[in-house]
Amino acid sequence: MAEESRLTFDDYLYILRRRWIFLVFPFLAIFLLSLAVALLLPPVYKSTGTILVESQQIPVDLIRSTITSYADERIQFIKERVMTRANLLKIIEEFDIFAAKSTTLTAAEQVDKFRERVEILPIKSDLQQGGTATIAFTVSFEHGDPDVAYRVADKLVHLFLEENIRTRTERASETTEFLTGEAGKFKQQLEEIEARMAEYKQQYSEALPEHLDLRMKMLERVEADIKTVERDTLTAQEESRFLEVQLSAVRMGVGDGEKAPSTLSPSQQLALLKGEYAQLASVYSADHPDVRALKRKIDTLGRVAGAEGARDELRRQLSDAEAEKVGLQAKYAADHPEMKRLETRIDKLRADLQALPKGSGAERLAEEAQSIDEARVQTKIDAAAERLRSLINQLDELKKKRQKLEEQVIETPQVERALVSLNRDYENTLKKYNEIQNKQMEAKLAENLEESKKAERFSLLEAPVVPEKPIKPKRKKIVVMGLVLALAGSGGLVMMLESLDQRIRGAHALEVLLHRRPLVVIPYITTQEEIQRRKHWTKVILIAAGAVLLLLLILVHFFYMPLGPLLVKTIAGLG
Repeated sequence: MAEESRLTFDDYLYILRRRWIFLVFPFLAIFLLSLAVALLLPPVYKSTGTILVESQQIPVDLIRSTITSYADERIQFIKERVMTRANLLKIIEEFDIFAAKSTTLTAAEQVDKFRERVEILPIKSDLQQGGTATIAFTVSFEHGDPDVAYRVADKLVHLFLEENIRTRTERASETTEFLTGEAGKFKQQLEEIEARMAEYKQQYSEALPEHLDLRMKMLERVEADIKTVERDTLTAQEESRFLEVQLSAVRMGVGDGEKAPSTLSPSQQLALLKGEYAQLASVYSADHPDVRALKRKIDTLGRVAGAEGARDELRRQLSDAEAEKVGLQAKYAADHPEMKRLETRIDKLRADLQALPKGSGAERLAEEAQSIDEARVQTKIDAAAERLRSLINQLDELKKKRQKLEEQVIETPQVERALVSLNRDYENTLKKYNEIQNKQMEAKLAENLEESKKAERFSLLEAPVVPEKPIKPKRKKIVVMGLVLALAGSGGLVMMLESLDQRIRGAHALEVLLHRRPLVVIPYITTQEEIQRRKHWTKVILIAAGAVLLLLLILVHFFYMPLGPLLVKTIAGLG
């Protein structure tokens, strides 16, 4: 306008008549747009289940659970276990949640959108000692289909319940397994210490403290045995010297008064010696030196007597063979087989005769007897020497044994200290092992408590149901906000256009501009063409309004509520 002036009510009516198109069409456009938004936005239904956090049913003083985390922590932990990518993809596929968008959304985008639709809210309660505690929590899911929202929420609730049981059981089992492993380690340590103790005792078995008194007594006995063997050694040395003198006498021919008379024949001497052998055999064993020497003497005399008889027999056979040879020489030649056989026999008889000992039997008997006596005395000397060596060896062994016992007695305190250290380690390890075993038993009871569902648990307080009304969009609010926005937008547009218009309209504007009243005011003369155009636009507006109204009714019928139930509901609300 050319100049600012106060507008009257008539001016506003004039402006509305002149700018009604800019007032009506923006209003209708904005309002219809908001109405379309309110009607066309897909409904979102929310199904919610409530899970109660129940405390342990058995007193904690009797059985203490191994799960020490707070309810909020467990809920968050279980949420992370349930809301894994794999689980969510299974649920999405099972309930076909993104059927319309499955081709445009990637798996990661589907998982993210699914998580956005899940809502988990704790329910707090004030404690008597101050602070708050979670006594329950809700699990909700939003979807455009109420049945899908219900089924997914029910699935999530059961997953939470199952995961809580599995998690608590796993944690209790892990605690039991850990304590079992620790008990196994301590048991292995006990076995190792026992093995070390057994090995140490076996290594120092002769120096163990519990055998000290026994070794002291053994040492006393060894000392007594050493003295006894030393006396026996002196006696054996004297006996050896006596036998050496006796052997010298036998070699000089003096004899020892035990030889058989030389005037007897070999057969008579043999009979005499056999009688003496029978007497000795009744007193001594067959291994006695005198018995063995006399047995050798008897064998020698037997051979001498046998040799004398054999010589006479060979001489007789040789004489007969030579006489037979003289008789055959007159009949056969020298190369005749019979002559050769006879020559062979004569040669053999002569060889056998030459093989027999020479000399008389008495001489040989004397020589043999002296040899036997010498051998008998030598045997006694050898036996005495052997006994002396045995006593000396026995004395050496006893001295070594005494030295070993003395070393063991000296070593006993060191062995005792080592065993005390091993026993201390064993007792400490055994104490820890018993403590771990007690904890293991408690953990096993706690595990049984979890498996029997007597510990703190999640229970279904309120199961999800099929929602009857959507939680969004808030259609009434959208329509009201659209109405307000349409009024403000259309009114603002008219005011903006009017403020930008500089043309003079009406007598009042002219009067304000010239500061004079006009003499005559000629009203606006409407032409026939303008009348026809106005009628035409009126029809267009009426038709457009009818079309818009029909479109609104269609949208309401298909996207919000059928018109019949809506009419009934409206009448019921008004009545």
